[in-house]
Amino acid sequence: CGSAATTTRRAGRRQPNASAARARASRHCRRRPLPMPHRALRWTMSPSWYPRNPVRDSAPTWNFAVVHCHGHPVPLDDHGTARHLLQLVDVLEKDRDDRWRMRELGPGGMERRIPGIIGFDLPIGRLEAKFKMGQDERLYDTGGAIRVLEQNDPALATMMKAHNAHRQD
Repeated sequence: CGSAATTTRRAGRRQPNASAARARASRHCRRRPLPMPHRALRWTMSPSWYPRNPVRDSAPTWNFAVVHCHGHPVPLDDHGTARHLLQLVDVLEKDRDDRWRMRELGPGGMERRIPGIIGFDLPIGRLEAKFKMGQDERLYDTGGAIRVLEQNDPALATMMKAHNAHRQD
């Protein structure tokens, strides 16, 4: 990863920042392109949702959405990691009725956890996105799946509608 110039003072001596030292030592954080984990959102699509397929000449399939972010991670010091965690929790908890906040960890709660976390920034150099939202199915079959999903998974139904809006019967 990057060099660790951040230092702290202890007993009058300058010592490397602990997070930076962990980042340098980590097998996942070397001076080479790092494989970044990705997560694809996927949903199983049942052929029973397709209204005009009485002989069920289809098998279950998947719809998915995936985005790959390419860049070179830059490790953060403890302060930067804590700042990012606070921002992340704020974003993830903001719409919840019973919103959780970091201060609920209690005294020293964040400080106990930071040593086990290697925070990083990822300046994005390239994005690749792929969406399979029923656009390869017959339009009336996609419509049938959307109708079922409107009841079970409205967010997915909305995404499928958006990705198929340009299609015509």
